[in-house]
Amino acid sequence: MAPAPPLAAAPLRQVLRAHGLAPAGPVPVPPREVTPRVLAVETTAGPVAVKVFAPDQRAQAQAECAMLLHLRGHGAGDYRVQQLVMPRSSPPPLVLAGHAVLVTRWEPGEHRPYQAIDAAGWLALGRSLAALHRRLDDHPGHGLPDLLDALRAVDPDRERATLEAHRRRATAHQAPGAAAVLELLAERAALFDQRGPRALGAIPHVDPRPIHNDYNVHNYLFSPGEPPLILDWERAGRAPRELEVCRCLAHLPIVAPDHAQAFVDGYLAVRALDPALVRWAAEAAACAHALKHWPVELWLAGAPGAAARVEAMVEIPRALVREAATFD
Repeated sequence: MAPAPPLAAAPLRQVLRAHGLAPAGPVPVPPREVTPRVLAVETTAGPVAVKVFAPDQRAQAQAECAMLLHLRGHGAGDYRVQQLVMPRSSPPPLVLAGHAVLVTRWEPGEHRPYQAIDAAGWLALGRSLAALHRRLDDHPGHGLPDLLDALRAVDPDRERATLEAHRRRATAHQAPGAAAVLELLAERAALFDQRGPRALGAIPHVDPRPIHNDYNVHNYLFSPGEPPLILDWERAGRAPRELEVCRCLAHLPIVAPDHAQAFVDGYLAVRALDPALVRWAAEAAACAHALKHWPVELWLAGAPGAAARVEAMVEIPRALVREAATFD
């Protein structure tokens, strides 16, 4: 997703004023860029996060607002999400010069790579996901994309053609990271051959329910003594909850089976799963890694950091392909 341009000083003051906020101190502390789309801002009411969406991301901004509004105040210690700061004279998100802007209370905590999350952390993540799903059972899901429809629309021949076109371009485009790109493409092609027919040929006919749809290490924020805070709800969609559980696990059952078991145990302590759907969801979650074209597309476009991102992403499809019997 392309980042929105950062807010200039004057628009940022407008955003704060619209939310009843003012910069902290006689000499305002300059905002800190957390990501290309998120600023950390000190205000007289405490620190806040200001998230700016590009003009074509209005639907994502509205989805994130709707989910945060539905979830707020109901966690009772079972889950944590960001707390919206409401605009004074309009419903969120605020729209300024075509950009949707979301303001939330700043939450302290740390991100951890999956290797640094211990069994207790995975247990807590499983419990939090189940508690979120339980709370979202009474969310109507209006306006959220149906992820099963997206799977039904997948054309296997087109996907294979895209993989082959990317392979040819990467072979000719010998930029830094080319070897990792070619390895990623080869592993994804093999993974699609393994998992595609079973994932796409047996899509269940069920009522999809709201899910986070991006529940991964980039969106977990850990603080001592509290459930992990779950960030970034803009990609929320509708799917069987079993699919989200399997996608969260990724290759964890292969590289850290005890941690995978802790995650599942945490989930099942709060909410049940359908074993038949779990079997299909495992196939679909693996297949999703084969269909993930954007990292290679960014590398081909010369995007900053794309080579490092590709190198980090090779691990999952490689493990799923080479340990297929274990995964089964």
